[in-house]
Amino acid sequence: MDSFLKEFYAEVYQNHNNINNQYCKFDCPILTWFVSSLYLAAMIGSLLASTVTQLYGRLETRFFGNVFFHLGIMVWCFPQQQSSMLMVGCVLLGFGIGWTFQVIILYILYKLLFSFLIHYN
Repeated sequence: MDSFLKEFYAEVYQNHNNINNQYCKFDCPILTWFVSSLYLAAMIGSLLASTVTQLYGRLETRFFGNVFFHLGIMVWCFPQQQSSMLMVGCVLLGFGIGWTFQVIILYILYKLLFSFLIHYN
């Protein structure tokens, strides 16, 4: 974590050694948005993926989830010391997680229901 803070959030790294409280150690709104953007994008992506799943099916939703996930990883791996690129990569990664999560839950529910029906019929 220290090398990440040194490279992208130098002001947070300089201040976190002076604070004794662990809860407020990384008190930086930009760093908070960086972490929260993944979760917000995953939630929005999951909501959008439910509509795509209803219209086109699980295969297309899984494909778009993989595309978002891989784009996010590619953008995230090459930030060139720009926190905006990290944020874009994190949002794309969040969309990929949300889309894939939507398909996985539907697939698990389908398999559980199918095995239940076969077992009790």
